[in-house]
Amino acid sequence: MDTRWLRARAELFKEAAERPFALTFDTARYAEATGLPFHSHYVAQVFRGEPGSRLKVPLMALNLARVGTRADADRALAHECMHLRVPSYGHKLEAFACAQDILDRVGSLAA
Repeated sequence: MDTRWLRARAELFKEAAERPFALTFDTARYAEATGLPFHSHYVAQVFRGEPGSRLKVPLMALNLARVGTRADADRALAHECMHLRVPSYGHKLEAFACAQDILDRVGSLAA
């Protein structure tokens, strides 16, 4: 997967989700910085900081071994951006509607 394309695509997702984030592909760095494990089966994960001490710019990690296609990358970015917009929703139907909305917005931005 082309990391330059992923970084450019992430910029569209930031704009569509109206949320900033820093992107890393170094999952060990992510785990060290957040104190959270990043297991090999994870596709992506975003860390907003601890409750009461949120980060100004959340950190998102993307596992390059798990995003074989651009469609995989889009789904992962949309899912993690959904957590930035509606973190309390977890994995409920409303949250996936939010992720689809972000994907739709990215589609119109890229057009």
